[in-house]
Parts: sequence; structure tokens; C-alpha cells
Amino acid sequence: MAIPDCTTWECVNSFSEWLSAFGTIAAVAVALWLALRDHMLHMRATFNTAVTTLTRTDTLDNHGFMLEFTNIGARPITVTGHEWQLPFQKHRLLFMPHMDVRSAAITTRLPCELTDGKSGHVFYPDDFFLELEDREKALFHPNRLIAYLRIRFFKILIGTSVGKKVHVAIRRPARDALWAQYVESRHDG
Repeated sequence: MAIPDCTTWECVNSFSEWLSAFGTIAAVAVALWLALRDHMLHMRATFNTAVTTLTRTDTLDNHGFMLEFTNIGARPITVTGHEWQLPFQKHRLLFMPHMDVRSAAITTRLPCELTDGKSGHVFYPDDFFLELEDREKALFHPNRLIAYLRIRFFKILIGTSVGKKVHVAIRRPARDALWAQYVESRHDG
């Protein structure tokens, strides 16, 4: 059966059922997305180099590394802690820089609840990784290749009270500064 020349509205009406079905599916998908997005965790987390004030309020004299996490969603998030994952290792490392006197005042106590737009910080002093007792078990392995791989590919995960782990974006300047510390410590030792 051939389609006659479309000179009336009958040709347009033949597509109306298809268009209404597509519109219904699209409307349901948008409604589900809007209903569920408020229940999802939305957090932005970064790890980078930082300079803060410590001894005097008018001088930037405290160099180190800052882990910053911000709730960018409507749902409140309780941050329970953070962990480091090194390549080629199954276990994860837990560091507690808030116990260091130099960073306790500017490190957020965990667990903490973050509402929309609120953020928390964990400050690692510049020599934190150099002063670890077993630093070869952390980033600064005696083997230069293993240390390079650990520094270039480590990950940080932030734990939440609902069990979801949030991956932290580790900025290149932080990795470069850690590598420079490692190389300098090898020349000094």
C-alpha cells in the first residue's frame, strides 16, 4: 500500500503517536532523575599543596599539603575519615595529621557533617611524610622506582557514613612536591 501524497493533515497525524510515546518516556526519565538526585552524595575533594598561617596571622609561613572536601549536593554528608591507597598494595594507609600540633588548629575534626556548600580540610605539614617512622611503608620507599610509582599513582578515598567512598582529585603540584621531597631526602641521607 503506497502512501498517498500528503496534502492533508492525515500525514502529520500518523507521527503523533510516536512523538507522544517518546515525550512520555522523556518526561518519566526527567522526573525520576529529579526525584533521585537529592538522595545522591555529591562531594568535590582535592589534594594539593598549600600555604597557611600558623605562628603569625599576617605571614604565610606554614607550607604543606591540603586535603579539601566540599559538599556540593542537597543531602548532608557525614565524613568519617580518609584513607590512602598505594599501587601494588592491598592494604590502605590511615594517616592522622590532626594529632600533629602544627596542623591540629586548621584540620577539621572527623567525623564531621557537611551540609550543602560546607567544606572540611585536612592539613599535612610539609615534612609530615619525611618524619614518619616507617616511611618506606608509605610513599617514600627505598627503591626509587617503587617510590616513583607510589607517588605518581597513589589514591585518596574519603569515607562517608553511608559507606560510599569518594575519590579525591590529586593535583599534579602535590605529586611533584612529594617527588621533590623524596629526591631531596635521598640526597641528604
